[in-house]
This record gives sequence, C-alpha cells and structure tokens, in this order.
Amino acid sequence: MSRGYTALERNQLDSAKTAFKQALQLKPDDPAARSGLTQASSAATKQTLQSLLSQATALESREQWHQARDTYAKIMAIDSSVMEARLGQIRSNARAQLDDQIRGILDQPLRLSSDNVRQEAQRILADARAIKSPGAKLKEQISRLDQTMKTATTPVQVELVSDQDTLVTLYRQGELGKFQRKQISLIPGKYVAVGTRRGYRDVRVEFQLGPEGLSQPVVVICKDPIS
Repeated sequence: MSRGYTALERNQLDSAKTAFKQALQLKPDDPAARSGLTQASSAATKQTLQSLLSQATALESREQWHQARDTYAKIMAIDSSVMEARLGQIRSNARAQLDDQIRGILDQPLRLSSDNVRQEAQRILADARAIKSPGAKLKEQISRLDQTMKTATTPVQVELVSDQDTLVTLYRQGELGKFQRKQISLIPGKYVAVGTRRGYRDVRVEFQLGPEGLSQPVVVICKDPIS
C-alpha cells in the first residue's frame, strides 16, 4: 500500500497499479487498495487521453487528416464523453473526405471529360475554397485542382483521317460524316470513333486525348469487306 501511494504521488502510474493489485491479492476486500487502484487507473486513463489529444491536435496542424481522425477515434473508444475528441473526429473526418475527393480528381484528370464529374469537381473546389484559414497543403490542392479543371475544359485540336467512303461517328459528339481529313476540337478525355460502310465490317477506334493533344491523327477507315 505504501509503495502504491508513493508511486501515485510521483505519477508513476504503472508502478502504482502494480502495487495496489499486489495489495488486493493479499487482501481482496481492502477498500484502501481498491480506492488506490481506481485512482491510479483513472489517472492513467486521463494521461493517455491527454497524450492522444495532443497527438491529434498536432496531426491537424500538419493537415494529416486521416491520421488525426484515427487518433480521435482511439480517444472515443476509451471515453466517448470527451467533447473535444467528438468535435475533432467530426472535423477531421470531413477534411479527410475532402482530401480524398480532391486526390481522386487530381489522380484521374481525364474523368473531367464527363459532365457529371466536372460538376462534382466544381462542388469539391467550392467546398475547399469555403474553408476558413486553409493550411498550406489545402491551398496547394486548391490551386492544382483549379488549374486541372481549366486544363481539362480547354479544347484541343484533333485530326481525323478517313477515306471519304466510311461514315464516321464520334460517341458523345455525334455523326461527323464522310471525309478524308477533318479537324475537330475536343476537351481532354477518352473517346470512341466508329466507322460504318455498306458491305464492310464496322471499325471501332478508341483514343485518349490529353491536354497536349495527339501526336498522330485518328484513322477511321472500314477496310474489311463482308464476304
């Protein structure tokens, strides 16, 4: 008992718990030993919570939102009544989701050729800009996302080559007709051109258009006669 209380006064909580547990082994119903163990356990829990809160705050300051969210979750698992952790978990979870959304657009910019994806990206950008006092990381993400969206919506010249006998249709754009060479403007993205000609097998040409354009023209010619 004496060792337990001495350790408790010195904030040596593991030693205090060990001493009080030993005391309870000798006297299982001793109220002083039970009280000492409760005090040591409560102090240890409080110490752990304070340490985790400090970690979570530091992670937030570094805009490491996923790690901060996970740290707040650890706190809530220990004591769900800690309001600071509850608010921190909500805050960091929202920022982690925003971070994931921005990364999703930046990692696959060609998806912005879809109207739905562009609208979603605009909403994400608006949400990011609405955050008060953004950190350096978010500012950089906002700048990159803004530039990526501008680039993704800037039309690029594409040359298509055919034989004047093949009827060319570009999915999502419509029928382009029969021609030998044609220049069209398209925003970056993935496209499919289809050629049809009576008595010949249809052809399907898929191409991916980046902001830099294409190094060669897209050739759409039906060459295979149907026997």
